Amino acid sequence: MGILDGKVAIVTGSSKHIGRAIALQLAEEGARVVTNSRNPDSPTGTAEQVANEIVASGGSAVAVYANVATVEGGSRIVATALENFGTVDILVNNAGYAYNDPIEEITEEQWDEIIGVNVKGLFTTTRAVVPVMKEKGWGRIVNIGSRVGVNGNVGYASYGAAKAGTVGFTFAMAHELAPAGITANCVMPTATTTKTEQARQRRAELTGVYNPPSQDTLPEHVAPIVLYLASDDGGGINGQLFHATGGDISLYAPPLMTRVLHKQGKWTQEELVRLVPGAFGADLGPPKRPVLQNPTAAGTQAKKKG
Repeated sequence: MGILDGKVAIVTGSSKHIGRAIALQLAEEGARVVTNSRNPDSPTGTAEQVANEIVASGGSAVAVYANVATVEGGSRIVATALENFGTVDILVNNAGYAYNDPIEEITEEQWDEIIGVNVKGLFTTTRAVVPVMKEKGWGRIVNIGSRVGVNGNVGYASYGAAKAGTVGFTFAMAHELAPAGITANCVMPTATTTKTEQARQRRAELTGVYNPPSQDTLPEHVAPIVLYLASDDGGGINGQLFHATGGDISLYAPPLMTRVLHKQGKWTQEELVRLVPGAFGADLGPPKRPVLQNPTAAGTQAKKKG
């Protein structure tokens, strides 16, 4: 018996790496899974191969080749779930990829491609699945984001913009869908994949610094928090941002207003020059990545980060 017995899950972009690991994890816990990728001829893995892995392990899965960046593609993915399994309970919006280039080298076509898959892809699948979940009064949506969307990074203008959109979309869906019994959360993974290694090499070219990957950041380490959020056990969690890598799971606070300058009427340049440094601090450069505490051992209470 698995904690997802009787549930039907869609995992977009699940032909390899993190998406594959999530699909296998959900299936292991009893979910019937719709796997997805765009290209049936991909040499690095296809949706059908992952579906076959699930079936070979005694599970139930079906593959669909469709581009989430189109309304037709997103609708077809959901329709495949309904045709084969009769319903949808869980949607994991994992499809996405990035270009790692300086802003002046990004083409309009590349920009539109990244926004299409990473942001519009959320819209096409979620819009198609929400009526099904509302009718049931139960649903779980887990959007796969990136810390680039909240912290930024060199050479990731298009991807950072797209993943910031993922965060905003998650917040909006959490508020909008909560009355219908549907939760929406975002998981920002760090895992070693072919793409991340390519990006690491490219970033080294831009910055002159190469940061080697950790041997402990496998895609399989990301899947457990997605499973938790997709289960009944995670039903009290909504509109939250998690980072998952290796044995670490971190909760991110949403952007919060920290200080306010107020006056009656319009500010003048002279007033702002005089008051902003004292009110908001002199160091207002690019946001720095937070330094995370080491995780506590399993079974102990996690420390609150101040």
